[in-house]
Amino acid sequence: QDGGEREKDAEEELDVVLLSWAKDLGWEPGTYDVDSFWAADPEGFFVAEVEEAGEKTIVGSVSGIAYGDTFGFIGVYIVLEEYRGRGIGLALFRHALDRLKGRNVGLDAVLAQEGNYQKSGFVSYFRSSRYNFPVIKDAEVASGGEASAKVVRILADDYQRILHCDTWVFPETREAFLKQWLSIPGSGTFGHVADDDGELNGYVSVRKSHTGWRIGPLVADSRDIAETLLDAASRHVREASTVDEQPQSINVYIDVPETNKEATDIVSSRGLLPLFTCIRMYTSGEAALDNERIYGITTFELG
Repeated sequence: QDGGEREKDAEEELDVVLLSWAKDLGWEPGTYDVDSFWAADPEGFFVAEVEEAGEKTIVGSVSGIAYGDTFGFIGVYIVLEEYRGRGIGLALFRHALDRLKGRNVGLDAVLAQEGNYQKSGFVSYFRSSRYNFPVIKDAEVASGGEASAKVVRILADDYQRILHCDTWVFPETREAFLKQWLSIPGSGTFGHVADDDGELNGYVSVRKSHTGWRIGPLVADSRDIAETLLDAASRHVREASTVDEQPQSINVYIDVPETNKEATDIVSSRGLLPLFTCIRMYTSGEAALDNERIYGITTFELG
């Protein structure tokens, strides 16, 4: 196969992992996440194959995504249940880690695996939990008045407007990823305009997923701005949901870091309970994030 064919096959394998395996594990991947994940680092996705009866079968996956020269992130780490306990997962993990050698490497670990990652040199820093913000499809929502008037739609060609906000939630530039993230079919990205110079002081993205929608990231200068952006995302979900789409209550998921008390207060005030929790770990010290401005991380798979 030539290089173009191999790359196409690899992206199709990633599609299987995200839309089949990750969905079956309850990770709730975005329906069109593959193109954005691939744009982040086309050389950073790996699979394990076994040969049985002359047939090769993909049985595991991992990503080791390189961002800039100093940071990397491990995710999409899955081994099919019937092939676990054979050392396949460890081999995949070591391959991803070796690819990112010399960088500070992060990952979001399920709590049960925290100890295993610590054995590989990772240190725990903070937890993030997934919540479901149910959106009632035919509920009337106030426009938000003056606050809502400061909300603007951000399209893919406008991605540079959010770059300074993205540095709050991510330690390296990721322009290729963001351009594709803002191009996801049916998605909505909204910025909040500051009073003084028109610069954004927050933004949110929302995209379709297997059983509902996913929010991420959500970054803002204040709780009021974050809630205004949440309202904008909710309105987008309502407007994008078809009349006959079921159920009446639409699942909208967000991954909230415990490092932002205002963010955890928002979910507590709405009576929401965590669906599951992951812990952020790094190999070379905590990444420089603006934790007080992060109300929702981008994705557990890519950071």
